[in-house]
Amino acid sequence: MFVIKAEAELRNINCRAEAHGDEMVRAVDLKLIAVDADAAHLDSAINGFLGMYFDKDGNPLGGESFPLRVRHKLDAATVTINQGRTKVTFKDAVIKGIQLTPKTGKRTDATFVVQVSDYADGIMDKITHWQREIVKVHVEERQLQIPDLDQEAA
Repeated sequence: MFVIKAEAELRNINCRAEAHGDEMVRAVDLKLIAVDADAAHLDSAINGFLGMYFDKDGNPLGGESFPLRVRHKLDAATVTINQGRTKVTFKDAVIKGIQLTPKTGKRTDATFVVQVSDYADGIMDKITHWQREIVKVHVEERQLQIPDLDQEAA
């Protein structure tokens, strides 16, 4: 299962309208940059992630970090974002544009976009103040595996 639990910068908020059949609903894209997430959470989601990209001491293979692009999006994720005492949870979010950068100690930085449609009233009032701020983020998908990685620069 794909899990990211880390501090992250809420880099960008993009509010938009989205068609659901004949009806237009509000939607939002949230770009997050998580820093120093535990890569062990990704090993079961991305078969052999630790073995492919880290040596036995937990250092990135090749000695240099390089971004890895996850080719598929996650269609059913729960995303919780906290700042201070305020918490916002999105169910059935789509996670796309995932890039992972292995770091020493079996850690990884992760950049990704959370897409949410038809969110509850008042949510945007809370999160618009968090743009460019550090928040705590917990992403958990409800699918079995992410199939492939591409080794591409961002």
